[in-house]
Amino acid sequence: MNNKGTKIAAMIVVPFVLFIAIGMVYESSTGLNMITGEKKTSGVGADKWGQEEFSKITQSINNPSITSKPSCDESYPSVCITPYPPDLDCGEIRYSNFMVVGSDPHGFDRDNDGIGCEK
Repeated sequence: MNNKGTKIAAMIVVPFVLFIAIGMVYESSTGLNMITGEKKTSGVGADKWGQEEFSKITQSINNPSITSKPSCDESYPSVCITPYPPDLDCGEIRYSNFMVVGSDPHGFDRDNDGIGCEK
């Protein structure tokens, strides 16, 4: 008996079934279609969001810059430090001896050698 075909079929069917199951859970918990992002108008999960919440979600999906700002400042590419403001000092972060490029808005590289919070 050849099990190779059965194994190949299982490799295709199992991920597909998992994708469908995840999509159904997502739709029922959020009221949004997982693939299109559209609000469900009937069925389970259709009443999860009011129009105002749905509009906010749709707006953030279509234009992410409206609701989010980068969580890590690009001036410190080797570590994740929140963007300015607020102004942070070396004693307020857990990093030392990290790369600094560009504008250095927090002023971690006082001697301009490209290394922040040197110890």
